[in-house]
Amino acid sequence: MFFGGNGGTRPRFGDVIAHGFTPTEALDCTQRLVEYYRKHAKPHERTARFVEGLGIETIKGELLPLMPYVGV
Repeated sequence: MFFGGNGGTRPRFGDVIAHGFTPTEALDCTQRLVEYYRKHAKPHERTARFVEGLGIETIKGELLPLMPYVGV
């Protein structure tokens, strides 16, 4: 699962959140990432800028413990 990438004038590769998901786990992780982004991002903030500002380790530190299927 990657998060925080975009194209455009300031392209950025997404960061790896975790890997080896079943389809159900991938859907759960996606839903949690989107909800976290909605709750914490500024209005109209792109995911790449959001990750750059907050830091991928902060995001992972808050979300991964909530996902028992991810070995933290």
